[in-house]
Amino acid sequence: MTHSRLVVVIGVATVLAACTRAKSPEPGAPGAPGQEAANAATVPADPHDPCGLVTQAEAEKWLGPLAHAPFRADDPGNPVADGKSCKFLGQDGRYILMEVDWTNGTIGMKAMSMMGGLVGKVFTDDAGKTDTLEGGWDEARWLGAGSEFFALKGDVLVTAKVAAAKDPIPTAADLSSRALGRVAHPLAYNGGQAAVNAPRPRETGDACGLLTTADIEAVVGAPVEGAPTPSGHGPDTSCLYHIKGSPDLKLEVSWRHGFENFAGGKLVTGTVVNQSVGLPGAHSKTGESTKTEGLKQGAPAEDPGLKKMMGVLKGLAKTQGIAMNDQGGLVHDTLIAGPWAEGAILGGMSFVAVKNDVSVTLGFQALSIDQAKALMAKVMEKL
Repeated sequence: MTHSRLVVVIGVATVLAACTRAKSPEPGAPGAPGQEAANAATVPADPHDPCGLVTQAEAEKWLGPLAHAPFRADDPGNPVADGKSCKFLGQDGRYILMEVDWTNGTIGMKAMSMMGGLVGKVFTDDAGKTDTLEGGWDEARWLGAGSEFFALKGDVLVTAKVAAAKDPIPTAADLSSRALGRVAHPLAYNGGQAAVNAPRPRETGDACGLLTTADIEAVVGAPVEGAPTPSGHGPDTSCLYHIKGSPDLKLEVSWRHGFENFAGGKLVTGTVVNQSVGLPGAHSKTGESTKTEGLKQGAPAEDPGLKKMMGVLKGLAKTQGIAMNDQGGLVHDTLIAGPWAEGAILGGMSFVAVKNDVSVTLGFQALSIDQAKALMAKVMEKL
């Protein structure tokens, strides 16, 4: 792999990852639509309440115990009394948003079908597992890029946004089928009233407060020079640490929609790795290639010349913050255990972990994989 090719891969992954981490609208300010009603003591019942189609117990089957009764919310998940969606929020920060179009669902589904390959009738998750599901709908489609499930029955369209769920496709299919089954006789439930005191997503935080210089020095074995440099604002902040004799270490934090960003990052990075010809993946625990192209056919693994070449390649990749195994494969592993809810090494370029819906990213320019894991564990203690 040439240096220019590495740069291209990094650039593509960076641009796509930025798309998955687009800024979410800020929570509604006083006077914004729905905010006055949410602040009122009593919210009138609504026959078209999106929270009237799925019970709390049905949602807890997939999320575990909820942190709050189901409540109406806007698209980013902020509680508002007249929100178009119903939010089911788990105690660990995972959530599901369900939106209902009560009258124009047929038009909405036709619009979905016009998107061609982006929205399909075959349900494939980020691990490549494909399901053909049955449920109480006339038609259903899955948008993998956004982890959104669309289910139509008659003129009613239910959209389940499940990027933060553990098992997105089964979760969406089950809850959408149940919702459509209750359209004629909704639950006697007031999701607008539940929004009055519902918890709001975290808005921002201090990234530099998650990792001390002492933590870094103990793991890296080198002093940190000067004070950490904070940057960013709103839901996305970061902290830069200057390590003596080593590239700078950057800690990036998304304080909202961490599970959603994590799911999008896995999808995007997996696509980049899989579509890059001759760019095999490798399991981070074993270092073994995950594709047969990991070793050049006919070249023995113990070939001294090949080992030397791979050593140079790994060194070059390291300068660009990319982790590679001895066979030239990118370390790409979505099953990293630790004191986090989700953790993954994405495309050999970064370690991402999520806890309480906050996602944290560490690059590999200044760290080995084991060092990144050790520092991430320190970060998780403060979330």
